[in-house]
Amino acid sequence: MDRLIAIIATALIVAAQAVAASPKEDAAYLAQQTLRSDTVETIRGLHGPSLTAAYEDYFATLGVGIANHDRFAPMLPDSRANRAIESILQKIEALYLDRFTAGQLAEIAAFHRTALGQKLVSVPERQPAQDSDGNTARYSIYARGRDDLVSLLTSEEQEAFDAFYGSVAGKALNDNASEIAQMMGFFAIGGLVGGLQSEPQIDTDPAFVLDVLETEGVISFPNRIWRRDLIERARGDLP
Repeated sequence: MDRLIAIIATALIVAAQAVAASPKEDAAYLAQQTLRSDTVETIRGLHGPSLTAAYEDYFATLGVGIANHDRFAPMLPDSRANRAIESILQKIEALYLDRFTAGQLAEIAAFHRTALGQKLVSVPERQPAQDSDGNTARYSIYARGRDDLVSLLTSEEQEAFDAFYGSVAGKALNDNASEIAQMMGFFAIGGLVGGLQSEPQIDTDPAFVLDVLETEGVISFPNRIWRRDLIERARGDLP
């Protein structure tokens, strides 16, 4: 056990030194690790319909319509959804910077760069659980109980996990886990609501418009001449 702890401590120190990141960089990395991919995809999905509707209005001013929404959707610029996601990441980053010292951030980020840390990142999210003693377990920022991890980790991984969470940085993460998870939920909800309520600002970049107009089957034109004239106009607008 002592040898395992020494190996883990050395690995974390080496990783932290190799990265040589600033506290802000460590916090940004942790924000990216803890904002779940399914949340990101949901935000993108909710922004899609309103963005498509806004583009439909724009193309209507050109006298054309979207003929195939399934083909048009993948062409949509991600700028609006990206702004919402970036806002969430910045808020989570600020939360980490507020809750942890520079040294703690370096150690926590180093842990999440290990194979075990990445394994925990990929664990499906669930609500806070109680351990076998009936105590609410806060063993990670993903709000999983220790009993849940038993079936997910090997005995060596469990020892490594316990060793990290027994460190000063690990204890700090454990103490703040519930609040971080809760705040991430609030931030994500804000991003989701924004995708439903806000009026999108569309990007009418000539290159994007030209790409849409030229892609067969995406836009319906009154006639071929109309299509030709719009494409020529869009090409003329290119910088």
